[in-house]
Amino acid sequence: MLARAFTRTLTNNINTQAILTTNYQFSKSYNNFASSEISVPGDIRGPTAKYVKNLFRFAHSKGILDIVRKDIQKVTKLQKSTEFKSNLNRLQLSEYNLSDATTILMETMVKEKKSKHLGILCENFENACKLFNNEKEIKVTVAQELTQEEENDLMDEIKQTYLEKNEKLKLEIDVDPSIIGGRVLVIDNDKVEDYSVKLVYDTWLETKLSEVSKEWDSQIGEFEKHFDIPMTSNPTAHEFEKETQKRYNRLLSTLGYSPEYRLKE
Repeated sequence: MLARAFTRTLTNNINTQAILTTNYQFSKSYNNFASSEISVPGDIRGPTAKYVKNLFRFAHSKGILDIVRKDIQKVTKLQKSTEFKSNLNRLQLSEYNLSDATTILMETMVKEKKSKHLGILCENFENACKLFNNEKEIKVTVAQELTQEEENDLMDEIKQTYLEKNEKLKLEIDVDPSIIGGRVLVIDNDKVEDYSVKLVYDTWLETKLSEVSKEWDSQIGEFEKHFDIPMTSNPTAHEFEKETQKRYNRLLSTLGYSPEYRLKE
C-alpha cells in the first residue's frame, strides 16, 4: 500500500514537473509575441492583460484563434464549477478537451497565482475577439420557440436595422414565456430595447393603478369632508351613532353606490 502511494505521488510529481517545463517553453514562445505587431483590440488592462494579449497574439499567429475562442467560451461556463476549480488547481485539465495553448495558459496562471482572475481573462479575450471580427452581439428574447422561417426573418430584420457596413451578427435567441409576446433585445450586453407585451401590460397596469389611486384619494377627501362637519355639542352615544350613520349614507349616495350598501338608520 505504501509502495502504491509512493508511486502515485512520484507520478504526480513527474507530471507536474513536465507541465511546468512545458509551461516555461510555451511561455517563452508566446511571450515573444508581447511586442509583436499583431494589434489586440480593446482597452485591456489589469492583472490578466498580459495573458489575454499574449494568448490572442499566439493564437492568431498560429491560425487557431477560433479554436482558442471556443475554449475560452467553454471555460467561461466551467470556471463557476467547484470541481473545475479544484482540477485547475491540481493541474488536471485533460478531461475538458481544451487546446494545448489554452490548457498551458491556465496552468501558467495557476503557477503564477493568477487563476482567481480567470473570469476576467475570459471576458476580456471574448471582447477582443468580437472587436477583431467586427461582431455585433445581439440577444433576443421571445415568448415561444420560433420556426426556422421566423428565425430567418428575425435575423434579416436585425441585420437591416442594427448592423453597420461590414459588421457581422452574433445572434442568440432565448425563450421566456413571461414576456407574453413581442421581443426584448440586448445589444452588446449593454443597450436594452424592450418591445414585449409584458412591458405594454405593465405600463397599462401602472397607469390604471395610478388612476385608481387618484380616484381613491378623491373619495377619501369626500369622506373626510362629510365626516368633518361638527355635531351638536355633547351628543349622547346613541345620537353620535345615528348621526354617523346618516352621514355615511349621504356619502354613499354622493359617490353613486347602490342602496344595498347603506346602513339602516
